[in-house]
This record gives sequence, structure tokens and C-alpha cells, in this order.
Amino acid sequence: MDKPKFYQPRVLKHLQELEMNIVRDIAKICSDENLLWFGFCGTGIGAVRHKGFIPWDDDIDLSMPRADHDRLMQILEEQYSDKYYILNTATDANYPLANTRVCLKGTVFREESLKDIDCPWGIFVDVYPLDNAADNPLAYYYQMWSSWFWGKMLILRSVPRPYLYIHGLPAKIVAGGCLAGNKLMDLLHIDKARLLKNRDRQLKKYNHMKTRRVAYFCDPLPYTNTFTNEDIYPLQMLDFEDIQLPFPKNLDELLTKMFGDYMTPPPVEKRKTHYPYELDFGPYKIPTEPKKKPGRNDPDSRKTPMVSICIPAYNSARYIRKTVEAALTQTYPNLEVLVVDDCSVDETVACLRDITDPRFRLIVNEENLGMTGNWNKCVENCRGEYIKLIPSDDLLYPDSVKKSVRYLKKHEDVKLVITGIDLIDNDDKKIGSYAGWPFAGVFDGKMLAKFSIMLNNFFGNPVGAMFRKSDFQRTGGFDERIPYILDFDLWLSLAGMGNVAVIPEHLCGFRVRSDSNTGVMTGKRGADYTAEHARLIDKHSERGDVRINLPEKRLSVAWRRLRNYLIACYIRIKS
Repeated sequence: MDKPKFYQPRVLKHLQELEMNIVRDIAKICSDENLLWFGFCGTGIGAVRHKGFIPWDDDIDLSMPRADHDRLMQILEEQYSDKYYILNTATDANYPLANTRVCLKGTVFREESLKDIDCPWGIFVDVYPLDNAADNPLAYYYQMWSSWFWGKMLILRSVPRPYLYIHGLPAKIVAGGCLAGNKLMDLLHIDKARLLKNRDRQLKKYNHMKTRRVAYFCDPLPYTNTFTNEDIYPLQMLDFEDIQLPFPKNLDELLTKMFGDYMTPPPVEKRKTHYPYELDFGPYKIPTEPKKKPGRNDPDSRKTPMVSICIPAYNSARYIRKTVEAALTQTYPNLEVLVVDDCSVDETVACLRDITDPRFRLIVNEENLGMTGNWNKCVENCRGEYIKLIPSDDLLYPDSVKKSVRYLKKHEDVKLVITGIDLIDNDDKKIGSYAGWPFAGVFDGKMLAKFSIMLNNFFGNPVGAMFRKSDFQRTGGFDERIPYILDFDLWLSLAGMGNVAVIPEHLCGFRVRSDSNTGVMTGKRGADYTAEHARLIDKHSERGDVRINLPEKRLSVAWRRLRNYLIACYIRIKS
């Protein structure tokens, strides 16, 4: 099962605020035009359990009768076309879903499972049209399953690897069948328009008459969203963020039918988001946080540091104290040391509570963000212009910061500074050296990027790197889609922006551990590393950070696979 991907808190908050602006406009139109509408699914859970968004959720689900849905879309197109556009099968022949998305103009929100479909994906609110369901039981089952079948065929025609709500072996079997089905429909030249016509004929079959129930049949299971009119009306108003939204009368019963015990939040590994393959806020940029006016006893009233040594931590009690103390003994004075603990269950936080050095700060997360989320939060919360982000078990030698800062101050075109790295064991003894770029000086970033992809990661580990916070923000931060080699991904992004300065002198120690992220590179984890390496090549080739042709990519991936095995063997021997 893939690990869920979570947003940086500021990104998620801004995304939710933009979606709420869309909802406010929809609410106004529906009020003015007397249209029936209501929130449901995840939005209903959020209203009952949190009085707003589910804390990690990133979308809004609305529903309304088909006639009211069509009228709403007409008004949005006629009167709100400067702000929104409508995305459904009526406006774009490539759109594979049965619902409608009200999208914010000038933005991009491309989901992983839909990334290869040529549609204008934008930040959106989902609107699900409800159609009349047959009263006769046999007619109802035929309408339900045929609508669902043709809807799934339409999705499969465009999406060879759709998102599946099952896991393990059944998911692998279904995924293989989906891929085979997609290829077969390609081979037979199955017409999308024919599939759409069949689906809509069944969905709308009884809309000309009054029925006892309404339904949205195109969910993962077709029978979960069939409602009686008595379930829905009269609607009730519930708090949602800073406004009230309408919800079905029997909301608790409907949510229990769909989700079971919906009042108990799922564990972190089972939380679902729509974390995008591509996100661009366009003209709706995340606002800069206002600077607090420093008070007399406010820690921010201290002089703003030039350098931030950022240490993301999780269950690091064995080494974290040494790491922090080495950071605080740097010969460069104008710095801060920031530790962000990701809900450790060992004594990590207790090890640090008695540090009184005014340059030291500790943040403890309220919930586990995962490695990528915590690394991003660490950089986001630091105050320095130059960043040194180090794992919580590595060591900086006294002159590390001083010698790295020189290059960034002197060369505006330098986007990344890397130094030589010692390999150390659990007792801090040197057991080897990292094979980085052997020459000193300033080098073309794209050249080093290609050499690093084809031969060896010459950038090295995070402990040996330094970069500007502003450049980090330009890259978009650590990528949730690259969880294993997230540092290598960042180095390639920075190298694609300019030059790289190399200091071959060994100014830090990278701790070799068989249980570290680097140490577990064989078996399934090794396969994940290799697949991630291939995705990384595609990403940076598309962005222009490096030019890699197909034969070079295949060679690089094969070499990566072999290197993973050799590195894992070396680490197990040395540790």
C-alpha cells in the first residue's frame, strides 16, 4: 500500500481557502435562483467531526438534483466566466468522470491518476448531479449496474491505471486487468462518445418522471449513493469553516452507510488526500505571512540569523544530542539551530529540553507529517537566509558553515555548495569517505546534474550541502512524490537553476547505519528506489534541469539498481 502524501500546512490552508471562495459563489447563486444543493461524503464528515475541512482533506463534495445542477453550470458560464470554467463531459470530450468540476481559472491541479489525460485541470470543487432512480427493484438494479459499468468503461478508456480503493493482491490483479482492458480498447478503437452515450442514457433514464429515490451511480460502488427524498429533505444547516452549508436531514445515517464509524479518524497511513502531480496557484499565490512585531521577551526579537541549521528528527534519541551540540559549536557565529520533531515515540524531545543556548529552537509537531512533510516544515520555519539541513544522526565539523557561507555570499550564481563528507560509525569513528566530485571550484550545475544521474551522486548527502532559502522556495521544496531520494531531487532542481560550488575538504560526518533510509536498498525497497530514480529522470528532463535521452535513461536506471545493491552491502558490512 502506498504511503499517503500530505501537503505543507500553508499550501493546504491556501488551497482550502480558494475552494471555500468557490463554494461561497455557488451558495450565492443557489440562494438567488432557489436551487437545491447540499454537501456530502467527505465534506459531510468534515462538518460533523471538525466543523469544517477534515484537517488533511483538500477537496469539497457538493451534490444537487440534475436540473438544478444544469442551471447552476449555465449561470456560472454566463455570469462567472471571468473567474471559473466548467469541466465535465459536456465541456471537454476527454473528461472521463461523471461529476462536474467548477475550476478556478489560471490554476493547475493535476492529480497523479489523471495526469496523462489532456484536460484543463484546475483547482476545483466537485459537484455531483443526482438522477432519479427507478422505483421498480429490477429496473433499479439494471439502471444502477449498467450506469456504473459504462461509467467505469469510460474512465478505463482514458485512464490505464485508475486509482483503486482496494489494496494488496486484489489491487494488483484489478490493476493488471485495467491496464489490459485499456490496451484492448485502444486496439479495438472503442469510441469514447459511444461509451458516454450509453452511460448517460442509463443515468438519466427516469429523469422525466417523479421517483422515490435519487442516486449518483458512478462511485467506486454504485449502491452507496442512493438516497430517498426523505433522507435528504428538509435540509439542515451545519457549520463549515466560517459559513454554514446545507446537508441532508439524515446525514448521520447516510455517512454511516457509506463509511461505517466515520467519527473515528483513520490512522495516518489510511488517510486519503488528492495530493497532486502538479499544483500551480497561478495568480492566487500563497500570501506572505506578516512579520510579527517583536516584543521584549519574544524570541524573534533576537537578531535574525544569517544561517539556519535545520534538523528534522524522528525517533532520534540515540544521536540527536550530539548532532545539535556539533551544530552549536560552529566557528561561524550568526546562526540558529532548529529541530522539528515529527511526533517521536522515544526520548528525542526529552534529550533536548535542557538546552539553553539562545540560538537553539525546538518545534514538536502536533501530528506526524512523514519524512518529506517534516523536512519541508523544518525549512519553512527557519529564519536564516542560508540553509544547512542535516539528518538527526550526522555531525558537522567546526568550520563547515563558515567555509560554505563564503561561496554563497561571493557568488550569486551559485545555488548549491557541497563539501567533502566522512563516513562515520555509531561511535563517531571515521570508516571511509563519500566519493563526491573530486575537484574544487565552481561548476556548471546542469553538467554536474547529468554526471550525477549517469555515474554517481556527486552532490552527496544533505549534511554536506548548503543553499539559499529563496532558491529552495523557487524549487517548490521537497517533493512528496520522491520520498526516498528527496535530497537528490532537490540537488538536481538547484543545479538546474545555476552553478554548484565544490569544497572537497571533508567538513562533516555522515553516519553509516544499516537501518537508515540509505541503508535499506535491497528487496522491495531497492525496487522502489529504482522506480523513483526513473521518475526523477523524467521530472528533471521535462523541466530542463538535465537532458537525458531514452538509452541514457535505461543505462542510468540499470546502474542505479546495481549501485543500490552495492551500497546496501557496503553499509551492512561497515555498520
